[in-house]
Amino acid sequence: MSENFDTDKDGSLNEKEIATATSINISGQSISSLKGIEHFTALTWLNCEDNALVSLNVSKNTVLEILYCGNNRLTAIDVSENTALTSLDCSNNRLTAFDVSKNTTLTYLGCSNTKRISLDVSKNTALTTLYCASNKLTTLDLSKNIALTTLDCGENQLMTLDVSKNTALGSLHCYNNQLTVLDVSNNTALMELGCRENRLTELDLSKNTELTYLDCSSNLLTALDLSNNMALMSLYCDYNQLTAIDVSENIALTSLDCSNNRLTAIDLSNNTMLIHLKCIDNQLSMLTLNSNTALTTLDCSSNKLLAIDLSSNSALTTLSCNCNQLTALDLSNNSALTYISCEENQLITLDLSHNTALTGLYCATNKLTTLDLSKNTALKVLECYDNQLTAFDVSHNSKLWYLDCGNNQLAELDLRNCPSLAPNSITADSNVRIIHGTQDGLPSFGKHSLILSGQLGLDFYANVPSDTNTNGAYTDFTVNSKTGSPEMFSNADKVGDDYRFTCYINSVQMADNITAKFCYSDDTKNMAAAQDYRVTDYLDAIISSADLSAKSPDLVALAKAIKDYGHYVQIPLADFNNWKIGTDHAEIECVNQNIDSDSADVKTKLEAYKHSKNIEGSGIESLMFDLELESETTLNIYLTPGNDAGNVSAYITDDDNEFDGKTNMAVYNPSENVYAVTISGIPAHKLGKVYTVSITTGKGSGFTVKMSALSYANAIMQSENDGGNIDDDLKRAVISLYKYYTATMKYRDPTFTE
Repeated sequence: MSENFDTDKDGSLNEKEIATATSINISGQSISSLKGIEHFTALTWLNCEDNALVSLNVSKNTVLEILYCGNNRLTAIDVSENTALTSLDCSNNRLTAFDVSKNTTLTYLGCSNTKRISLDVSKNTALTTLYCASNKLTTLDLSKNIALTTLDCGENQLMTLDVSKNTALGSLHCYNNQLTVLDVSNNTALMELGCRENRLTELDLSKNTELTYLDCSSNLLTALDLSNNMALMSLYCDYNQLTAIDVSENIALTSLDCSNNRLTAIDLSNNTMLIHLKCIDNQLSMLTLNSNTALTTLDCSSNKLLAIDLSSNSALTTLSCNCNQLTALDLSNNSALTYISCEENQLITLDLSHNTALTGLYCATNKLTTLDLSKNTALKVLECYDNQLTAFDVSHNSKLWYLDCGNNQLAELDLRNCPSLAPNSITADSNVRIIHGTQDGLPSFGKHSLILSGQLGLDFYANVPSDTNTNGAYTDFTVNSKTGSPEMFSNADKVGDDYRFTCYINSVQMADNITAKFCYSDDTKNMAAAQDYRVTDYLDAIISSADLSAKSPDLVALAKAIKDYGHYVQIPLADFNNWKIGTDHAEIECVNQNIDSDSADVKTKLEAYKHSKNIEGSGIESLMFDLELESETTLNIYLTPGNDAGNVSAYITDDDNEFDGKTNMAVYNPSENVYAVTISGIPAHKLGKVYTVSITTGKGSGFTVKMSALSYANAIMQSENDGGNIDDDLKRAVISLYKYYTATMKYRDPTFTE
């Protein structure tokens, strides 16, 4: 604020400068307090939305006309002194009640999602706009608000709603309530009506001739008369009990969703402006679309269609006709199609030679014996499982990144020209021979895998033809334009028909580009193959796979946890190492943007990993520890000896016998007078593993420390209890570390419990 009003640039605001401030915008600044706002008595406009305010005192700002304080943590707000208010938005707070009876000049009120159970607007007769959705209102009296033009009271618990006095209403949204009756006969100016998810058995719209938008889905309607609603452009009447619907008078209609009803026929011959049509899950045996030449989106799945004529629909870009009884599908006039889903029909052939723009094809569960994709060079996603395919050519589909061709009769699958196919994105029967590589016989990179040991690693699998001269060959890795150490071909592990080369990275490099180059030793033909890939590519392929979400949800949860770990660890490490996210390292996007909500739960669970120690009388003055997360996960224990401590030794034992308990692990640093004990390379599934460190000193006494890597996370989270000040970024980092650990454990052992 001082930047805007500090006219004399002295770093503070004097009375004159404060007196000139009439408007303040401090939205989205993570502010937790507005103490001092009472001094701005000339303020007419205040926007403090999207902050962390728990209280707001505007009692002295008596000339305030506009107040936006939504998206905070307010539990109460007093606006009784702000009688000049015309606009107030306090949505997305925790206000169970507030009084606007003194604010008689209000024209706009937004109080959605405030946990309110009651709302009295009887004194607000000037009100034109009211948003009170997502509360717990059981009643709403609008009889005094005759100027109201916009009302959103959706997602409440209203059983009745009387809008008979609100004749100026142009927009009414009362969705997701418990209404059994809705009378809008007096609302002749109504242009938008959203009343979905109620219990309406009838809806009279005969007087609403200005209506352009209607959403009455998820009710109990058995009939719907739209003959007087000739201005209607968007109609959503899905999930009702309609046996018929007449839209012949609605010639302006551009969007129609009549899915999940009991329709046996629908006449769309007059709806020449129709662009989007969904009529899923009805009983249609015929669908005539000859007049609907503007149609771009069609979903007629789950009906009884024996055939469908799309020859007049050349603008169509998206088609779903799953779960019908189609034996043929002519798409020769639909060259604009980018998405086709025709699963669970009885198709014997499918000609896609005219659909060159196609990027997604779902033709599973049919009777296809052949599938020609030679013209579909833009194809990215293909599901053709459960057919009768004996051969399959994807040599022209170099952009393909997802393929499911299981349950066919394939013997071989040649993917040498599909470099974009990601790991875990190829599904085929176990007896199918999959060929990776390039068609010219040179080595090529195909699939990948991820290493979750002490240090993250990305495996590149190279298909190397048997006649390749591999003498002196190697794979060179470049991470974020920085070249690392090459891996010789002679050291690579052979896995099936491929050779595995591993590039180890830091946790902050998950989104950095990794270039793998397979190189010959001679200079004349040095680089034989190259591929760019990122750890996040691997993770995203897992997260976006619907098949894996159904079959291996623990793997998907682990992939999400790894991304979140990378994201939240990257932030404090960038600050500590003084580098910039997006410049020095690519930003790792997170999946869980609301990780703060897990803080209390994680804090409680981490108490089980509290370390134990007793250094009294040992000659050790202090014991500290930290955790390195950038490269190998490393637990460091620091011992500061007293003057009489003598030599200090540290011996580590553990259940897995990684340490022999006999080797002195304490390394002395004389410049800092500290002994360091280091446990490095801790893999994700051992972050909770307890190490027993036995300390002996020259005094002849000693003590034992029991701790795990998660002991550090616990110490960070518990420091609040000791009056410590935790950096929010560090807190989020250790929360993500714990969730990464638990996701790893659940993936390795589904019976694991926290």
